[in-house]
Amino acid sequence: MAQKFSNLERLWQELKRRKVFKVAAMYIGTAFIILEAVNNLVGPLRLPEWTPTLVIVLLGIGFPFAIIFSWIFDITPDGIRKTESIETARKKKVQTAPVKRGLKTSDIIITVMTVIILILLYPKITSVQ
Repeated sequence: MAQKFSNLERLWQELKRRKVFKVAAMYIGTAFIILEAVNNLVGPLRLPEWTPTLVIVLLGIGFPFAIIFSWIFDITPDGIRKTESIETARKKKVQTAPVKRGLKTSDIIITVMTVIILILLYPKITSVQ
């Protein structure tokens, strides 16, 4: 049982290291906004009724690809690079003093998207019309 926990813990750490959770959260948030936009534009643009269904299917097909690519590749200031194995990363890692992390653009985007999603979901959750 201890070995199984160790394997799950290593998988969890590897998923965090490769930023798979961040990509999944960004993809889901962006997909939600796209779906809301499509639902609001179908009527005024007189698009076919199956348009939202098509968008949902396309977004569903794209999700596994986004997760797989986030596992394989990293976006760095130098461009898109293949993610290093953990052994290579450990060998390269140099002990440095901890640096205070500043506010990143992705943090702001995630926060704004979360607020928008909560505002849009509030009437549905509380059943307020």
